[in-house]
Amino acid sequence: MNKFASILVVLLAPSVLAVAQAASPAWKEYVYPTDGFAITLPSPPSVWKDPDHPNTQYTVHPSSDVVVNLSAAGDVEDCPAQLGSWKQGMRARWGPSSLKEVSLAGHAGFECEHKGQQGDEIYGRFFCENGTLYTVAASWPVDNPKPPVVTRIVESFRILGPASRK
Repeated sequence: MNKFASILVVLLAPSVLAVAQAASPAWKEYVYPTDGFAITLPSPPSVWKDPDHPNTQYTVHPSSDVVVNLSAAGDVEDCPAQLGSWKQGMRARWGPSSLKEVSLAGHAGFECEHKGQQGDEIYGRFFCENGTLYTVAASWPVDNPKPPVVTRIVESFRILGPASRK
């Protein structure tokens, strides 16, 4: 019986590996020079421009209960003031304990996490650089810990240098 089981494992292993590889997402870095950022995602995002504001939305659903959205809002005249205004508004709504200062390759920003009104946990990071306010936000079911896919996506976000922008 052991010999039969060993042969079966050897015969089935390539098939199991092929199925596992097909089911796992193919992570890729997506670069958006016009909006001045790059981010690594498990699938191409849906991209749409807001008709009422100068921003572009990039959305990906890494699983059925997780959504990640990146917003790049241009035409910001005073990035430090805009970032400070957003931070102040969030502090007033959700309290100071929900905010944390962060830095991304020398770019100052902040992050927050709170429970949404629709049974979800919301996490976001905010940066403003080169006249663009960046928001990388995710949501998932409130009783679950932050999914590793959210951390991987958010940590992959990077702001492009002036030479890389078009």
